[in-house]
Amino acid sequence: MNIHLKPTYRLTIVGLLVALNILLNIFLRLPTPTGFISLVEVGIFLAGWLFGPRIGGAVGGITGLLVDLFAGYPQWMLGSLIIHGLEGYLIGVCWQTVGAKQRSTWFGLVLSAIIGGSVMLAGYWLFGIGLQLLNHATLATALTISTAELATNVLQVLAGFSIAIILRPVLIRYLKRLN
Repeated sequence: MNIHLKPTYRLTIVGLLVALNILLNIFLRLPTPTGFISLVEVGIFLAGWLFGPRIGGAVGGITGLLVDLFAGYPQWMLGSLIIHGLEGYLIGVCWQTVGAKQRSTWFGLVLSAIIGGSVMLAGYWLFGIGLQLLNHATLATALTISTAELATNVLQVLAGFSIAIILRPVLIRYLKRLN
């Protein structure tokens, strides 16, 4: 189910989802040995589920880029723009294709999370290897570092999914009242 809103409301909601993601990352960033667990997936899941692939991709890409900029990781900005943008787009496509058309809402939500989360995991793994190689690391070192970051990224997807699942029904009720 896509929520259909007036263009002004839709643009406002997109801005609010991006702002929510940035605020979550500023105030609830969880440090790890390889960086931090970001809650950027919360807004990406919500945007894809509620508004479809285009807005899911836009929220994902913009948020990913800005979070890395504000967090002091500019080397990840381009990768985050592409990876989180694609993640949000695929979450929206998957939800529109499976979740919104089937009677099993949970199946669609979980499947979209698996597909979107897998793209994020693979994207950051590959991009991390590329960054390490650009910094003159050996291939073995690059693979080791990127693989070590996978566990953190899995936790990031699970945390984002869990919070988005809780917020989704509340937002649906609110957004339906706007029309």
